[in-house]
Amino acid sequence: MENQQDELEKFAYVFNYKIRELNNEIAPRQHEVKALIKQYNNMDNEYDIVCQNNEKYSIKLADYKAKLKATEKEL
Repeated sequence: MENQQDELEKFAYVFNYKIRELNNEIAPRQHEVKALIKQYNNMDNEYDIVCQNNEKYSIKLADYKAKLKATEKEL
């Protein structure tokens, strides 16, 4: 019975060691994933702004083209 208890304690020690080791491996990756998610969100926000600006400039361009045609007709 004592032998089984010793064996179980050894297994528990090994498993706890492995868990700590894996947690130490995972932690840097979790930080990297968080940083990449933040970078993605920033890029997504920037993309939205660029799309909005592109739409505004397209409208302005169409307006300028219409004004140019009107001016050309007057001449």
